[in-house]
Amino acid sequence: MNQSEYLDFSVFLARFTIVDPPVQVDDETYHEINEIHEPLPNILVSAFVERKGADEDLAEYVPVFRLPDLHNFVCLVFWRAGVLQYDYIIAIFTQEGARIDQKVVASTIYSQEKTIKSVAKFDEEGMVTVIEGIEDAKTGELVAANSKQLFFEILENGTIQQSTKFSI
Repeated sequence: MNQSEYLDFSVFLARFTIVDPPVQVDDETYHEINEIHEPLPNILVSAFVERKGADEDLAEYVPVFRLPDLHNFVCLVFWRAGVLQYDYIIAIFTQEGARIDQKVVASTIYSQEKTIKSVAKFDEEGMVTVIEGIEDAKTGELVAANSKQLFFEILENGTIQQSTKFSI
């Protein structure tokens, strides 16, 4: 496959399996996706993914799934493996492949003192519910007082916005 064929949005999309919500991603989901999907080639990452992070030269991106089209946009979720940080990212594209928005919705972040873990659940209406907790790195105990719940909504213009609407 030559370089221009790789840059076709349909080639990028073909790497993502369509799943029907509700669907959840957490710190164990990557075991399943690594058995099914290969990491994205750098040429596709450079063309379609907004790279953020100090360790981008070492980061790897793996397709997780594609949500059924919502508001006539393409909603993709991929996994980013960085140094001591693993993220699930939702990216919204036009049907032609122009990126509209991208946001980290779940992560596992390691440090000497703590591990921050978050889980994201995607529902049928374009809502993403995120539950985040902090574990003590030495004891493995969850620090309940630091847990929080966030809600994100995919708007009709394709942007992802923190929401006050309740989702389950």
